[in-house]
Amino acid sequence: MSPNVSLIRKIMSKALQSGRLAHAYLIVDQKISARRKLVKQIASLLLCKKPLDGPEGSLEPCGTCTSCRKAALSIHPDLVEIIPQGESIRIEQIRHLQKEVIFAPLEGKRRIVIIDRAESMGPSASNALLKILEEPPSHTVLLLSASTSSALLPTILSRCQVLRQARTRSGTLVSDGKTDSVSHKLNGNLVSFLENELALEDQDEVYNALELRKKLLNFIGRQGQGKLLGFFDASSCLSLSRNTVRLTVAIINSVIRDVFLIRQLAARCHGKVEMDLSDRLINIDSQELLVRLAQGLNYDTLVAYKKRLDLAQAMIDRNVKAEMITDMLLVFWLKSDSKIQ
Repeated sequence: MSPNVSLIRKIMSKALQSGRLAHAYLIVDQKISARRKLVKQIASLLLCKKPLDGPEGSLEPCGTCTSCRKAALSIHPDLVEIIPQGESIRIEQIRHLQKEVIFAPLEGKRRIVIIDRAESMGPSASNALLKILEEPPSHTVLLLSASTSSALLPTILSRCQVLRQARTRSGTLVSDGKTDSVSHKLNGNLVSFLENELALEDQDEVYNALELRKKLLNFIGRQGQGKLLGFFDASSCLSLSRNTVRLTVAIINSVIRDVFLIRQLAARCHGKVEMDLSDRLINIDSQELLVRLAQGLNYDTLVAYKKRLDLAQAMIDRNVKAEMITDMLLVFWLKSDSKIQ
């Protein structure tokens, strides 16, 4: 069992034991088989009538009670499994789920909903799911699984507790000392982002991604005349290769995701943003910049830019020139500078 799988199990066990289960979890791992196995194990644990004590204080499903046996066969009445029909999860599937989750569980304390390959949902299905997440039934726990979180709506991500399966063998990001020159401290969410979202394992690739991220955040954070100079500097650097553009899209997606989250927290707290966001933000080392962006960019502008990022990804897939994609992404920050104080 990998260290991160063990950690995820411990997180779920602690939540179950304390009675503080979140209403929705997102399990991220590029390996579909491993991801599905873990999600099914979590579902079995949450449905099990007599969980057993596992290693290091975690709980495990007993595997012998009627709930465990039914869950293993996918015939438990309180277990709903949604899988893509063809290439995607369709709006009709989520609409049916909307009607189903309002009913109380039949045999246990809670109803478990598994949504496999959640990244395959289109805009309509995503918005329908968002309605469930906005007013989740108290007796329902949703387990979303995806190979990447970047394809999901930021509003969906902000309503899920994200659990990522790390892929590095050592459990650390870089061990050869190269990160000493990087000014920021790497938090767990950033490590998971680099490992899972960007699928980076080679140490040189990780270091280059960190340097790229630093250049992007430096450009986005500039103001006044320095912004234009930063644009030309970043544009020439980021247009070097298609892989660099791919990383650029993913990194900026993480920034937009963080900004959406801060805006939502501010709305809940009547304009005041929580100061301790270390367990929620990917780019925690740039919290001051993120807060400034959240205060300066309205919701519609952020949504429009998120669509531009999606378009950029489609352009990458169609082999559009890297320079065109990079300029399209960076010009936005020049035009938005007057709104961000």
